[in-house]
Amino acid sequence: MGFLAPFMVRAKILFQSLWKLGTFWDEPLPDDVDHLWVKWKQELEELPLINVPRALVPVALVEAKRVELHAFCDASELAYGAVIYLRVETSAPLALVSLVTAETRVAPIKRLSLPRLELIGALVAARLVHYTQRALILPIHSITCWCDREVALSWVRSAASRWKPFVRNGVEEIQQLVEPASWRHCSGKDNPADWLSRGVTVTKLAEGNVWWHGPTWLARPQQAWPRRQENHERNPLIPPGEERTSKHATCALMTVQTTEEPLHPGRCGDIENYSESAPTAGDLRRTAVPHLTFAAEQVKPSRVPLPKFDGDILQFKSFWDQFESSIHQQEGLNDITKLLHLRSCLSGSALKAIEGVTICAENYPEVVQTLKTRFYRIPDVVESHVLSVMNVKACSNEGAGELTRLHDDLNRHFLELKALGKDVNCGLSGFHVILPTLKRKLPSGTDKKDDEIHSDVFLAFLLEQARIKDTDIGSRTKTPTKGHQQEPYHNAPKPDHRFTTAAVQMEPGGGCPVCKGDHLADCCPRFRSYSVQQRRHWAMQLKLCFVCLAQGHRRERCEKRKSNQFWNPLLAGDAVLAGKAPTKRASSAARSPGIDSTEAKALLSRNQNEKVEDGSEEGTSP
Repeated sequence: MGFLAPFMVRAKILFQSLWKLGTFWDEPLPDDVDHLWVKWKQELEELPLINVPRALVPVALVEAKRVELHAFCDASELAYGAVIYLRVETSAPLALVSLVTAETRVAPIKRLSLPRLELIGALVAARLVHYTQRALILPIHSITCWCDREVALSWVRSAASRWKPFVRNGVEEIQQLVEPASWRHCSGKDNPADWLSRGVTVTKLAEGNVWWHGPTWLARPQQAWPRRQENHERNPLIPPGEERTSKHATCALMTVQTTEEPLHPGRCGDIENYSESAPTAGDLRRTAVPHLTFAAEQVKPSRVPLPKFDGDILQFKSFWDQFESSIHQQEGLNDITKLLHLRSCLSGSALKAIEGVTICAENYPEVVQTLKTRFYRIPDVVESHVLSVMNVKACSNEGAGELTRLHDDLNRHFLELKALGKDVNCGLSGFHVILPTLKRKLPSGTDKKDDEIHSDVFLAFLLEQARIKDTDIGSRTKTPTKGHQQEPYHNAPKPDHRFTTAAVQMEPGGGCPVCKGDHLADCCPRFRSYSVQQRRHWAMQLKLCFVCLAQGHRRERCEKRKSNQFWNPLLAGDAVLAGKAPTKRASSAARSPGIDSTEAKALLSRNQNEKVEDGSEEGTSP
C-alpha cells in the first residue's frame, strides 16, 4: 500500500549507492554506508509506533456529499514518487482526508535533469491515481494532481508535440490518464510527496500529520487552496536542452488607418452615463479578449475510448477506421506510442497474430500490415455477409416485432456490403439470387411481392408489412362497441377420462418398402433379384421383419410366423429349413461376400442336425 514508503525509500537509496560503488556481496561496507545501514536497521524496532486506520472513509457513505482524489508528486536527485489522498466532503465544515496509497522509486543511475525527474514523478502520479480510481468502488467526482515544479506543470498543460521526444512521450501518457486542467501548483513545504523523494525516520513518519492526512488546507473549502499562477503557465522557464521545436510561419503585415480615437484609461473616471461608457467598454473588450484565450485552450472535449478488436473479420474495418482517426493519423504520436495503443486494443486471435513482436518504431508498420493481411480479406468478408444473409433467422410468428427484427438484420449486412463497395443492386445483383430464399423466410400470410425489386424496396416492404401487422393486432385488441357485444364464453364441462384407456392397433402401411410399389416386399422383382446377403442388408436397413418382410415389428412378434420359423425363404437361401433356423456359421457364410447359394446350401445341410436354442439365435444379428 505504500504507507511506509518514506521510510523504505531510505533502504532503496542505500542499496543503489552500493551498486554505484561496485561493492561485491562478500566485501565489507564502507564506513559511511555501514553507519546508515545500522541506523536504518535499528529504526525497524520503532515501527509499532505507527498506527494505520482500518477504515478509509470513517463515515457512512450516505453522509458523503462529494468524493475526490488528490495526487501529490515530487522528485529529487535521489528518488521520486507520488502519494494519493481521498477527500470526502460531509455536512461538517472540514472535509475528511485519508491516505490511500503511495509509490516511490530511486532515480535512474543515468543522471537526468531535475525537471525531467519531476516529469517522471508526475507520470507516476498519473498512473497511480488512474489505478486508484479503477480500484475504488466509490463514485469519484473529481481528480486533482499537485506538483511544486512550474516547469513540469508547463509541460503537462501544453501540447505534447511542442517538446522533444523524452518530454513528449511522458506528456502524451500523462494527458491520456489525467486531464491537463486537473494539474495545479502547490508549494514545496506543503507537498507530502517531498518525503518520498528524500526519506524520513520512523519517528517523524509516525508523528507527521501531513503524511497521513495531507496538507492542512486540503481539508478546507476550495477557496483556501493555493491559487494557480497563470503568468508562469504562459511564460514557463524552459530549462536548457528542452527548447521547443521550431515552427516556421509566413505572416503578412498591412497598415490600417482607423478613425477611432485611441483608448485613454484616464477617461474611465469621468464617465457618468451609459452612452459614454459603451464605446469604452467595447474598446476594453477588444483589447482584453486576445489575452484571455489561453484558459479557453485548456478546455478539451472528452476523449473517445479506443475501439477493441478480437479477430472477427467482420469488425476489422470498423475497428481500423476508428483507430486510424484516433491514433494512426496523429502526427504528434511516435510509432512506439502508436504500437502500444494498438496492442492495448487487441485481444484473442488478433493479439496472438502479433504476439512476440518487439516494441520498437520499426515494427509498427509491419504490425499494421500483418493485421490488414490477416483480418482485412475483402472476399472472405463479403462471403461471410452473404452467408449471414442466406442464413438469417426466419420470422417465427406474424407479429410486427419479427418483421422489424428481420429488417434490422438484413439492413445491417446490406450496409456493410455497400461500405465494402459491393452493392447488392449493381449489375447482375446477387440480391435477386437470394430473394427467393428471403421470401420463404417471411411468415405465412404475408403479401409477397412478385415483381422485380431491389434491396431498398424490399426493406421498405418489410417495414410496411410490420406496420400492417401492428395495426391489425391493435384493432383486434380494442374493446368492442356497445352495439357489437360479444357473446359470453361458457366453459363446456369436460368428461371424466381419468380411468379411460384406449388402444390403437398400428398396421404397417401398404406398399413395397424397397421400390415403393403396390406390392409386398417378398413379391418385389427388384428385391428378388438381389443376392441373399444383399437382401439381408436391405432388410436390416429398412428394419423389415425377417419372417414376413413387413415394417413395424420384429420377427419375435410377427403374427405370420409359424412355430419354428425364423427366416423368410428369401433371406435363408433357396432351401427352406422347416422347424430349424440357420446356425451362426451358416448365417455368416450366407452373409459373407464371395459365397454363392450352393455353398450356403451345403453349410445349411451339414448343420441341419445341430440343436439351436431360441435364445442363442435371438442374439445373432442377421
